[in-house]
Amino acid sequence: MTVPARLTEMPTQRDIEVSLARLCTHALRTYWILEPEGWDLLGLDCVREHLVDDADETEYANALRRYLETAVQRVASPAYRTILEVVLGLGQGQWKSKEWRHKKASERRAEAGRLFEQKRAL
Repeated sequence: MTVPARLTEMPTQRDIEVSLARLCTHALRTYWILEPEGWDLLGLDCVREHLVDDADETEYANALRRYLETAVQRVASPAYRTILEVVLGLGQGQWKSKEWRHKKASERRAEAGRLFEQKRAL
């Protein structure tokens, strides 16, 4: 696979929404990030600024993870931040683990919902 080029024009909001929705289904697994459906995200300047020099395919996936990690940390609500961390596989080590990311989307969403309710009850 070749690495995606920098986007010359911004994808539509809908294109980005579709790519982010697919992330919620597939989590931040490298193989999916590198599929053409993920390229709208990889071509964004905000993601590309997290690239290292001479980046290879894996570094593109890592750049997206780093960008989303910082974006999720800016979510003010701990309950909503937890949902994003659990579903996408970000934040705490247990959510970042390969085992967690390979769980079915329904399992990740169920755990996110359980933790969301716990945090809202506090």
